[in-house]
Amino acid sequence: MENVGPNSYTTSELISIELYDLVKEYSIPRDAYRKLVRLMNTTIRDNDKLARESNPQIMHGPQVEKMMQQQTTLSAHSYDVCENGCKLYNLEDEATECQYCSHDRFDSRNSNKPFQTMKIMSIGDIVSGLIANPVTREELRYRHNLDAGHHDDDEQPDDEIDRIFIRDVFDADDYQRIRSTHFTNEHDIGICIQNDGFVIDKRGSRLFAIIHVLILNYSPNLRYKNEYSIQLCILPGKKKPASFSSYLSLILAEIQWLSTHGMVVNTPDNLSIRLRVHCVVAGGDIPGKSIQNW
Repeated sequence: MENVGPNSYTTSELISIELYDLVKEYSIPRDAYRKLVRLMNTTIRDNDKLARESNPQIMHGPQVEKMMQQQTTLSAHSYDVCENGCKLYNLEDEATECQYCSHDRFDSRNSNKPFQTMKIMSIGDIVSGLIANPVTREELRYRHNLDAGHHDDDEQPDDEIDRIFIRDVFDADDYQRIRSTHFTNEHDIGICIQNDGFVIDKRGSRLFAIIHVLILNYSPNLRYKNEYSIQLCILPGKKKPASFSSYLSLILAEIQWLSTHGMVVNTPDNLSIRLRVHCVVAGGDIPGKSIQNW
């Protein structure tokens, strides 16, 4: 039998063989096998990101569970809403029935608990987590780098057409007018807030409304992807709310606070970062699926 030389297989081929043997030995399902291959290929692709870590390693199950419990600081805030979805009762609203449908707010037969509640994510909590993570913090520098003229496709305009060419939202006149007053910090965040309705069956028997946020500091080839978009809440009810503003007002109040007073994020790598969050764009429809899947 001819001996197989030590250089007959590349490193990736040897790993593939070892993975194949493990799959066969433990009868791992084909679908799980495909997912493992994709995961390992992603790890190879992201080698430069792993190189930034001091001691990168894949953890075992108990370590992963402990890490997730420690890192998961996001929690949605709960609010009373009309059982029919007409309105949201903010913290200062002491009404005991809905002014639109007259449905009671509290259930007298169940310790006066609200008939219906909903949860809304906090933009401040989400941004804080992104800034605390060094990888996402670097991704969020796109706006600052664009302003500073450090983006890769920066070129001097050759003619009048190039001078008025808008490559991104940050090239628009509206942003340029507020840039010197609102975006004075390299970490300041610009967001786009949108709402849209959707149904889950062909009959459209129930209409859902979603409030959606895009963080514009990400580069355009990232910000529209599903994993980079943020769903703050899905409104309850079987039809459009009678008072959409009652839901939106809570979110806008937080944005106003973050825009005026800002926030300070203390990161695990011992940085103290002050920033503000500003709503740059507001719209009535979320981006199309074809854009989100760039």
